[in-house]
Amino acid sequence: MLRVVARQKRGSPSDLSGSSGEIDALLAAISEFQPEWTTSPCVYRLARLETRRGVVPFEDNVVLPAVKHTYELVLEMLGHIREQKDLRPVKMPLFIQPDEIARALEPVLSERLSATVYGPPHKDGKTISRRRQRRLVRQRDWSNTRRAALDRDNWECRQCGALKDLHLYRVDETLDQYDPAGYVILCRHCLPPERRRTADPWASGRQLEPGDVVGIRSQLALIFQKGKVQWVGFVLEQAYTVMKN
Repeated sequence: MLRVVARQKRGSPSDLSGSSGEIDALLAAISEFQPEWTTSPCVYRLARLETRRGVVPFEDNVVLPAVKHTYELVLEMLGHIREQKDLRPVKMPLFIQPDEIARALEPVLSERLSATVYGPPHKDGKTISRRRQRRLVRQRDWSNTRRAALDRDNWECRQCGALKDLHLYRVDETLDQYDPAGYVILCRHCLPPERRRTADPWASGRQLEPGDVVGIRSQLALIFQKGKVQWVGFVLEQAYTVMKN
């Protein structure tokens, strides 16, 4: 894979020399070798997420049907997988999308709620206060509102179409606070000036834990065929680059 990157000529459309540090960080974040890479066609995807705790990796490994693939067929299959999950179509399904991250991490809050027991705290730590329970329920309802509004607005700013640093902006105070119809999705640049300083940077719904992720910093995608990497893809500063081995 490093040889693929090194082959790119300086100044070419796929020149990645200026992002070598970010690429090294992506490669270092690969957690372990997946056994499926040598036996089945696979798409391994890794995203570096900006969170309150720093930049952390988020990965998944998609095993495809054992047939000879073209790049276009891989994209078609990944798009079909999104469709099966009731996710909207995207231009580049090779890379992890914000709604996939949100969907994968939804169980985090659900598990915390299902493990809740009313009553005074016990030494086993499983019982929490009713106040804490109410806060978790509000967190869940607010997360559902964000998710519904983001899905409705296609995970982009309603005004300029930006895909990063997205926030909920309330436009109808008469509706219930958890009604998505009372909100629109705006990026920080399009928020009214008085809201920019107080905008919740975690309101995009891209969460490592509920309300934890700011955005996706960079991404790596590897397409394996017959145990070898056939294509290498990067998203660096919102620019897509896909190279054939």
